Amino acid sequence: MRTIETTVYKLNELSESSQAVAYQQWCEGACDQFDYDFMKDDIIELGNCIGINIDEFLYSGFHSQGDGACITGDYEYNPNWKAKLAGYAPLDEAMYDLGEALEVINKWSESFSVNITHSGRYYHENSVDIECSYDDCETDVEVAERTLACKVVGDLLRKFMKYSYTLLENDYEYSMSEQAFIDCDRGNEYEYYSDGKLYY
Repeated sequence: MRTIETTVYKLNELSESSQAVAYQQWCEGACDQFDYDFMKDDIIELGNCIGINIDEFLYSGFHSQGDGACITGDYEYNPNWKAKLAGYAPLDEAMYDLGEALEVINKWSESFSVNITHSGRYYHENSVDIECSYDDCETDVEVAERTLACKVVGDLLRKFMKYSYTLLENDYEYSMSEQAFIDCDRGNEYEYYSDGKLYY
């Protein structure tokens, strides 16, 4: 039997070079373990607030050409969207703007629903097909109005997908950041060897 004594350090007790080693080691682990499930659930709930029912949330990222996010599901105007959004994300101005725009379209051209399907091999706002269905129109003017309304709603749904990707990317950037490392270190009270490697 032998006894070995080891000196361990808190992060702020390490030299700058050792702190850099500790951060790099943490970053590699965080990158391997990035889990977007929490953010995905948040995005699904945000969509639900304004009438977007998401079956699948698909994304690829980050920092490569073609990266983005898209959804499959359907949309139908939710007359209670303001109350739902106020209860879930009262400070999300981007979602309020989307909700207001969708409300304007509903007042202008009521009684239609939208189906969203994925197309192609990429996952971004332009890799979906958006199809509208609506009640029979009696005049050419009504057909034109519904057609235009469908295009505008499609643009707004794609805007939601782009915004969803921004939320996801911001979450990823934070999870890789030095501040996230410091927050994690404080929360877990990590200890390190003098070279910055984590003491288990």
